Amino acid sequence: MSEPLADALPWPVAADALRRRIAGRLVLSSVDLRVAAGEAVGVVGDNGAGKTTLLRTLSGLLRPQGGTLRIFGHDPQTSLDLTRRRIGVVAHEPYLYEGLTVAENLRLF
Repeated sequence: MSEPLADALPWPVAADALRRRIAGRLVLSSVDLRVAAGEAVGVVGDNGAGKTTLLRTLSGLLRPQGGTLRIFGHDPQTSLDLTRRRIGVVAHEPYLYEGLTVAENLRLF
């Protein structure tokens, strides 16, 4: 099955009522988000506002505990490889493993 094209979808990133708890605390509460093809998005807010949790959920690193999420028409939890081939996330920290070489870090990620 081929991947859908970004311009063939009304919303390459679509989240509806996303919810997520971390350590019993509600971090994401009914988050709705639409990102159009070619649009760049920045996430800003106070510490503890849920920015990192939102980005980890959108990239498939965390599973939403409620709501629906589609990245280029796919659920990141069931189509993680397809999702990761189509998105990019730039974090404020490199999250590299110091004990690995650059090539080993690239292979890992």
